Amino acid sequence: VFSARQHAITIIPEMLDTSIGFNDACWSKVLRIKDIVQTYSGTSHHDRDGVILMFVDADMLFFDGQDILIESFRFASSYGKHAVVHGSPSCWPQTEASQELCNRILEKTPLDGSLPFPNGGLFMGTLRVLQELFSPKRDLIRPKADKSPEQMWFLQEVMSGMESLVPQSTIKVDHYGALATLLKRLEGAHSW
Repeated sequence: VFSARQHAITIIPEMLDTSIGFNDACWSKVLRIKDIVQTYSGTSHHDRDGVILMFVDADMLFFDGQDILIESFRFASSYGKHAVVHGSPSCWPQTEASQELCNRILEKTPLDGSLPFPNGGLFMGTLRVLQELFSPKRDLIRPKADKSPEQMWFLQEVMSGMESLVPQSTIKVDHYGALATLLKRLEGAHSW
């Protein structure tokens, strides 16, 4: 954990336990995020906007200063109103169900964004927003997916936020790669 100004950022590398099977390991990533977010349940209401949690794949390294990270997050998240997931130029997983969601996301994506699809390898938000998204009152339903159920979950959450008429905490795709440019993937490394 390091802090800058009134922000505390925790970077949590994601380790996939593939001994339970790749798809189960992928879904356990979403459940682990929920568990970690709930460990902060005692944080005062006033402090929840100052705590930022960042979940990254284990094969990613952060090289820039914390002020740059905070500023990039603020830009990508509409100043903390949303959680942010890394943007990708391609839709994953390649299934009929995901392709339908990706087509709907593409219809609602800004034309100048070159990274329209969510990629759960980088996920970040203020504690307030993440506690709303992962509220104990809200059921996390594992998507019926043959591949990468966590990616399907991110696709569903992004689409739900895009279609909602009610203001709510949502997951926003970093269409411009503001956060990803601060991270470097280790060549030859795997998170599993």
